[in-house]
Amino acid sequence: MHKVINILGVVLLCAFGACSSTPTEPGFEVVVDDLKDGTLNAAWSFGPGKLVVVGGTPGHAAVLRLDGDTWKRESVPAAHILWWVHAFHEDDIWVVGEGGAILRWQGSEWARIELQSTVALAGVWGANPDDVWV
Repeated sequence: MHKVINILGVVLLCAFGACSSTPTEPGFEVVVDDLKDGTLNAAWSFGPGKLVVVGGTPGHAAVLRLDGDTWKRESVPAAHILWWVHAFHEDDIWVVGEGGAILRWQGSEWARIELQSTVALAGVWGANPDDVWV
């Protein structure tokens, strides 16, 4: 089951323009065949070669960032699967997930916003950085 989900994650990444090479034949190209970060549940693109992807496995949150051709795993203050991402720009990113996880990137590090609940959060959206809904 995880391989199917991982393949879907790779398809999602390619759909957002994260595949760095152009295939010689029409169709899909494998860019990762053993993703250790679990499921990839949501992505936010800032344009070609700029992408944030969230997901994880039980007990492990995953945030992956593409900058050009380079993928980086980000260290986040959460240990739960992350379900959704919303961003206003590359220095203002919101992420939510299981266990009441709300994370915010403000240009230099991820901060956890405490919620008095452990309910799974499946969505986040905002009209502007001062008007965000979870």
